[in-house]
Amino acid sequence: MCDADYKFTYIDIGSYDKSSDSIICKTSALYNQLSKGELVIPAGGPLEGGKLFPYVILADQGFVMSENLITPYGSKGLSDEKTSFNYRLSGQGGALNVHLE
Repeated sequence: MCDADYKFTYIDIGSYDKSSDSIICKTSALYNQLSKGELVIPAGGPLEGGKLFPYVILADQGFVMSENLITPYGSKGLSDEKTSFNYRLSGQGGALNVHLE
């Protein structure tokens, strides 16, 4: 996992290469803390217009969305707005994958 500046904030080492991302995530200490509400996440902050938004973790569709874990919408019959959201979300993951190589 990395922050908005692509600096690593969490690394999980030791999973089998053939394991799916969602299995690796669900067996990690990070996910365990997140699902129990024990992960220390900063309080939300204001964005444009002053509305408060929580900090979130961006994930791919192999993960289950939760309060602090955002995943893409399902891929069939999406509105233009949801398609745009998925495109922007997947772009962030692509940037991290380049960072890992």
